[in-house]
Amino acid sequence: MKRPWLLIAASIVLGELMCFGIGKWVSIVAIIALIVSFAYKKWRGYSIFCLTFLLGVCSMSCVKHSHTEKILGEQKIYLRVYKIEEKEEKILFYGRHVLIYADKKKVGEDICIGNLISCRGEFFPPQPASNPGSFCADFYYKSIGIEKIAFVEEVEIVDHWVNWPKQYLFDIKRQMIKKMQSFEEPRKQFLQEI
Repeated sequence: MKRPWLLIAASIVLGELMCFGIGKWVSIVAIIALIVSFAYKKWRGYSIFCLTFLLGVCSMSCVKHSHTEKILGEQKIYLRVYKIEEKEEKILFYGRHVLIYADKKKVGEDICIGNLISCRGEFFPPQPASNPGSFCADFYYKSIGIEKIAFVEEVEIVDHWVNWPKQYLFDIKRQMIKKMQSFEEPRKQFLQEI
């Protein structure tokens, strides 16, 4: 190797670039190549390249993940209120296929229903293991005035979320959808319970 530092620098840069796209598969190939190169001592140059490439991928992945968690950790989940129905001193709010039982609010207002704590779309309070990624059907969140959420099929991502990376928006929205056969029957049952 006449210029090992040039090869090391190039491999680190390549590893960081690959991290944003097909880094996973290229990393697998690099690991295989690393094993093969160690088996044949005459391929020591390729060993240095593969090793530094993997280090570049790992370092960039850590930086990217940390930055993402920092951004998403400051965000909150909001429900947009479309319709209200008075019942004693409380009001039933209808989002898009969402029914909640909360303190009085105005139509059109965004109600915070939780904090996003992970780039994987997990929500606080923690969800049951049997149904990850969607809201638990009867959890209490009294600190923000919401006493009960009957069920959730889909929630709307409000306008101020559009500056998020698209892949995370898609993943979050997908995980926030809970398919239900009927909207009206669960609604009637919920009204009877309260």
